[in-house]
Amino acid sequence: MNVYLITAKNHGGYDTYDSAVVIAETEDAARVTCPSDYYRWIDGQWHLVFADGRTEPDSRCDWPNDPLDPGVIEVRLVGTAAPGSVPGAVCSSYNAG
Repeated sequence: MNVYLITAKNHGGYDTYDSAVVIAETEDAARVTCPSDYYRWIDGQWHLVFADGRTEPDSRCDWPNDPLDPGVIEVRLVGTAAPGSVPGAVCSSYNAG
């Protein structure tokens, strides 16, 4: 597992995430890792994750809706995760407004 810094390009303003540090197997997996635990990338779109584990397709206004679109999210490898690390966001930057 690797540690990546993901940064949303040309997406910002109040009430949005601008970046996150994530643990993922690959750069592509990092690109579709949400800065919050409330969303998961499933079948090419974001899904809201409910407390009971159910998911429902949902659009985003706080993070790019299409993270696979070239140039939308910059991904930079910053290190290697410790053995046993779980994929997901480690920390994120949110611009509260």
